[in-house]
Amino acid sequence: MPLTNPVEKPVMSREQIVSLLEAIEDLHDLCQMYVGIFSGPRASEVMGFQWKSWTGTALMPYGTTYEGQFYKGRLKTKASKALIPVPEPVRPVIEAWRKLCRDPSPEALMFPTFGRGERKGQAVPCWGKNFLRCRIRPISRKLEIPDRLVTFQVMRRTLGTDMQHHGTLKDTQGALRHASIKTTGDVYVQILDESVVRAVSSRTAAVLGDWTAPVEKLGLKGRNIRSVPVETQDAQSQIAI
Repeated sequence: MPLTNPVEKPVMSREQIVSLLEAIEDLHDLCQMYVGIFSGPRASEVMGFQWKSWTGTALMPYGTTYEGQFYKGRLKTKASKALIPVPEPVRPVIEAWRKLCRDPSPEALMFPTFGRGERKGQAVPCWGKNFLRCRIRPISRKLEIPDRLVTFQVMRRTLGTDMQHHGTLKDTQGALRHASIKTTGDVYVQILDESVVRAVSSRTAAVLGDWTAPVEKLGLKGRNIRSVPVETQDAQSQIAI
């Protein structure tokens, strides 16, 4: 047999997650990390969420982003079109960010950045790597959390790993929206939505413990807060497409 190196599949510890969340002082950043850590969407989905994606209890992806462009209706698999359950402790953070953000209209992006060049002045999708590199890793490095752990893929893997203590295999498949349960196991079962929500909520409560995000005290810190022009409905649709 040839010698091969095992593929590393790191996860974040509870202590690392809580210490990182406690250190974030910007509500936009905290909301984005809450969604990534506790709901486990792919990076391309996080950056493409629009406010119409938020139902109050779940997130619905309407497309994905790639290199700062939004691709309407394009998702990794058919299973990816399912609702993403949002644990109860995460919901107030999303609502607090919606109240503070410049444009909470249905077609507007939840986590936009400002375009350059031909898209100057428009709200456009942020690059996931840029967000983590510029906004989160300066914080995580002070906490001595390795960069390799601060990725949306690791957040998603950590959720899947932790879920085994809070739900069934079918709950994990439902939370991660895998096309085949072979990705999370080798047995196919019907997904129960209420069971999935209970499982991800249980895991979130176990990670956060008694800590609650001080969303009422957070604003925008160290962020470009130039006003986003109020777009007409047609202009918003063009940005989304």
